[in-house]
Amino acid sequence: MKLYKNAMEGLVEDQYQKLAIDENWCKCDICHADIVAKALNNLQPHYFVTHEGQLYAKLESLGAQYHADITAALIRAGEIVTKKPRH
Repeated sequence: MKLYKNAMEGLVEDQYQKLAIDENWCKCDICHADIVAKALNNLQPHYFVTHEGQLYAKLESLGAQYHADITAALIRAGEIVTKKPRH
C-alpha cells in the first residue's frame, strides 16, 4: 500500500477542472490525463506521508504564487497537447 502522496496532484486536478471549462481543450480522458501529467512534470512535487503533512501542504498551496504556477503549467501543457493530441 502506498503511504505517500504528492499534494500537487490534487491541486493540479482541481485547477484543471476550472480551466478546462474556459479553455478550448479536448475533454477526452486521454487529453485530460496528458495535460495534467505534463503540468505535474513541470511543477515541484510536494509529497506528504502524514495527515499533518497534508495539512501543511494545503496551507502552503494557498499562496498566490502556487496558484499562478499551477495555472501557467496547465496552460502550457494544454497548448502542447492541443497541438498534437494522442487520441
